[in-house]
This record gives sequence, structure tokens and C-alpha cells, in this order.
Amino acid sequence: MMTLDNLNIVVTRLRGIPIITPVGQLVEVDSDGNIVSWDALTLGPQITQAEYDAEIDKYTMQHAIDAVDCAAGEARSRYITVQPGQDAVYNLKLQQATACKAAGYDATGLRLIEAESAATGKTVTEVCDVILATAAAWVDIAANIEAIRMKAIADIKLASPENRESIAEAASVQLGMI
Repeated sequence: MMTLDNLNIVVTRLRGIPIITPVGQLVEVDSDGNIVSWDALTLGPQITQAEYDAEIDKYTMQHAIDAVDCAAGEARSRYITVQPGQDAVYNLKLQQATACKAAGYDATGLRLIEAESAATGKTVTEVCDVILATAAAWVDIAANIEAIRMKAIADIKLASPENRESIAEAASVQLGMI
């Protein structure tokens, strides 16, 4: 349990879902998230309904945005390797493939291109062309994912708290089909 922003709103989790209790009430849950007691305890100065509504609004907005961001991350992970540092390697390979093609497929000094060519047995031209084609395809996929993500977030910010979850779910379904 914790108190949000010194407003004396108690937050617990019920089966993974945070619960913000009404003013002056305390909910206790066990390790499985089951409510074990609900006591009307005074927690200090009571907050106004407007302050309570503002906390609910803030929570539902962030929860819905986080759900959309998570779904977008899952969609991306179906197309790229999401290991620390791998994006830097991909960016370097793209830079080197672009430079190699511009130099008439001369890979001298372009160590990632040379290494991949040696490791795969493909020519420098084949390696560069695959890297460039993969990058172009990724831009299309990433743009599609980002369009759905940004539209959902904009809609969530405009929606009432009770409609935000359905917007996040609809975006998650769309992202799941990419």
C-alpha cells in the first residue's frame, strides 16, 4: 500500500490491478491480491472529490497509454531483435551498407560488412543489399506501428476515464495483427 501525492489516497493491488480507495478508507490485500479487510480509517486530511477524480483520471490515462506502448513493443519485437545494444549494431550496419553501396560496393574498412560477408559466405553486394532492403521494410512496419500507437494515445488523452481501456484494447488488437 502507498499514498499518492500526499493526498491520502491509498493504493493497493487486487489481482494486479491498482485500487484507489475512497477518501478515508483503507483496503488490505494478501499476497494473492485478495481483499482481507476494508476499514474506514481516517488517513489524515480528506481530499475533495475533484482531487480524487483527478487521481483516477491520471491513473486510467497512464495505465491505458502503458498498455498501448507495451503492445507496440510486442509488435516491434516480432520484426527486430530487442536485445540491449542490437539497435546500435543495426544502425551501424545500415550506415556501413549505405556507404558501401555509394562506394560501388567497396567494403574496405567497413568492418561489419566485411565480417558479415565472411561469416555468411555472401558477397559484399549481397550483404549490403539485404541490409538496405531490410531497413526499408522495417521503416514501413515501424511507421505502421507508430501510427496506430500515436493515434491511440491521442484518443486516450481525449477520452473519459471509463473509455480509455477499450481504446487501448482496440489498439492492442490492431498492433497484434501487424
